[in-house]
Amino acid sequence: MDFAILRDIEKMFARRWDVFVVACLSEQKPLRFSQLAHVVSEHSRTRIADSTLNRVKDRLIRAGLVVQGAHDDGHPTYSLTGAGETQARFIRALTEAVNGVSDIERDDDRERVDGKDASADGGFPPRTA
Repeated sequence: MDFAILRDIEKMFARRWDVFVVACLSEQKPLRFSQLAHVVSEHSRTRIADSTLNRVKDRLIRAGLVVQGAHDDGHPTYSLTGAGETQARFIRALTEAVNGVSDIERDDDRERVDGKDASADGGFPPRTA
């Protein structure tokens, strides 16, 4: 087990909204502040307060993961830097790995219910009358 990677994962998930902002910017870029707030809220299924998003955005800019640009109309937009794209790929790989594990667990659960992987007594506790 690579504990350095585990420490990186722990740091990444220490701040919930950072992961959502990076993931959303990797899917749609560049985004204006209001668009970013909408997309993050939609995918997290929780409304992110503008003040929270502003702190997250500023922290990610300072960390070198997000860069502020300008839209044609002069409004600021936000997109990922190269380092942000790297983190987004890591998040994507991690979610795919977790999804793969859940698929395996669902298949195992289905096999137990279908009786394919059940013990001699059918895998279920005896019924009581």
